[in-house]
Amino acid sequence: MVDALNKENAFKLFFPKDVQTRPHVTIEYNDDALSNQSGIGNKNILFIGSATAGNPNTIYELNSLNEARAVFQSGDLVRACELAWNPTGSNMQNASKIFALRVDSATPSKLVKGNLTFTSKIYGNIANGISVAWDKDVLTGAYRLTVSSSNDGYSKTYTNIGNLFTIMYKGAKTKAGYSVEKDSSGKATKFHVYAGDDLTTEIATYDLTSALYENVYQVIDAISTLPGFVVSVNGVSSNIPSAFIDSTTGTIDISSTKSSGQPMEVTGIVGDLLNQTRNDQYIEIGADLKTTLPEPFVDTPLAGASDGTVPVSWASKFEQARSVDCYYIVPLTSQANIHAELKAFLNEQDQLGYEYRGFVGGDFNESVNDSISRQIALKEPRICLVNQSGYYTSLSGANYHIPGYLMAAYVSGVCSSLDVGSSCTNKVLGALTSLDQVLSGSDLDRLDSNGVIAIEYVNNRGNASSFYRIIEDVTTYNNSNEPTSSLLSLGETVDFLLGNLRIYLEQNYIGMSLKVTSPDVLRAGVGSFLSQQVSNGLIISYDESEIVVTIQGNKAFISFSCVPARSLRNILVQTTFDDVDLKSGNNGSNLSDYNLAVN
Repeated sequence: MVDALNKENAFKLFFPKDVQTRPHVTIEYNDDALSNQSGIGNKNILFIGSATAGNPNTIYELNSLNEARAVFQSGDLVRACELAWNPTGSNMQNASKIFALRVDSATPSKLVKGNLTFTSKIYGNIANGISVAWDKDVLTGAYRLTVSSSNDGYSKTYTNIGNLFTIMYKGAKTKAGYSVEKDSSGKATKFHVYAGDDLTTEIATYDLTSALYENVYQVIDAISTLPGFVVSVNGVSSNIPSAFIDSTTGTIDISSTKSSGQPMEVTGIVGDLLNQTRNDQYIEIGADLKTTLPEPFVDTPLAGASDGTVPVSWASKFEQARSVDCYYIVPLTSQANIHAELKAFLNEQDQLGYEYRGFVGGDFNESVNDSISRQIALKEPRICLVNQSGYYTSLSGANYHIPGYLMAAYVSGVCSSLDVGSSCTNKVLGALTSLDQVLSGSDLDRLDSNGVIAIEYVNNRGNASSFYRIIEDVTTYNNSNEPTSSLLSLGETVDFLLGNLRIYLEQNYIGMSLKVTSPDVLRAGVGSFLSQQVSNGLIISYDESEIVVTIQGNKAFISFSCVPARSLRNILVQTTFDDVDLKSGNNGSNLSDYNLAVN
């Protein structure tokens, strides 16, 4: 075994954080040779906060600001998305994919008419602006439904509702007809077809509860095979369950269709209504088949929607992060207790081997001491604190005042746009126009040295070249002796390098027979993995000769060293100026060379 593996104090445990007796891969690392990093992969963001629309119980995957506005209308979630996707300089792209979760206990609006219940798909007060109208087309006699929204001028009409298919008889019998039975729940169960000297001669019965006739198109196919019967399909409604075919009172006589040539409609009003509106972006409809349809009514608003309240605890919201592919989690609130819940969640997931990182921020115009107090309360290597507030120019040109937690969302967007392990140090926040806090150089130094990501104003010879930039990607852990815990970029390198290595070893070697998994095979596998990380830019180099693998019994011990692609933090320039030497001569004074030496 490599000697370094016996030096327990020299290595930090990456995974597993708890004691495991089941087969697994243990990863340890040593960062003693580092004092302050680059990378691969996408770092998706999960924003959790308030909005004026959107289902509070759903995490939405967003890829553009238009999508965010369509789902959430307005509020902190939309503002955070705009900040994260706002271009901030030629050296950076927009943030990666964003997931968003609304926390408000908002409710939808509703309207009950007859056996129909209309419920908005939008949650919150804005849903009270949705309305519906139910009437009949004067030309066809079929029902139609109009859905409108006063919020954005939306209006859509669904027509020809209920006409499933037409039926006519051209056979030799005197009489022909059909009838439909229903059960106690209002669902159709039997479809009877008659043809003979009167309407009592039944020639076919279709059990609508069986798999043979459970859809309308199956019933149509069956009837079309009967002698003398002609069936035609209306639109796409033939694909609805046959249980939605409207029941009849007695037998429907279709004998006249032979002479008139005009077929008769077989209807399923509720089923067709549900089918046509299933993808409506504003409403969903429920129906009670045991009761009757509503009479036609004019445009009527849905009511009862509320924005609700923001819950005191967001612990259950953080738990939902495990269902999506996010890396950064940003709670859009200044509440310290919610920040503490995020810390607890990150620690719990870290113990389980799942790496997430968080960004948090405060309210408006908090002082340096307020910021440091927040940092002390958190002191967490997986959380970054951004606590300055100010104004930014939106993509539409409007100027908005944002609190510290939205500034944290802005910085998370910058970090998301960078490669894994790349630092946001010195990156420009191009949309910022001013900050609430006027901080001195010593204030900025205090924030940086205490583990608060600070933003400074830079004015290089005139306002035309002025801008705001991030000072450094510090975490709230604030310990210069542990750089991978104190800098976000180095922490990301650890997460992705060692996390991906763990997955690679688990998938390729755990459970494999030692007949095929020799030390040389493992050594070659680790070397191949590290070579790929060099290509990806996560590490600069590694020494293949220092990859050492020892197998004892059913345990393998692996050690290696590599150089992470760190970011430059300080530059020292030393300059020596030589004095001028002027001499008088026949040709006038000569100015000797002005020597400038840079060491």
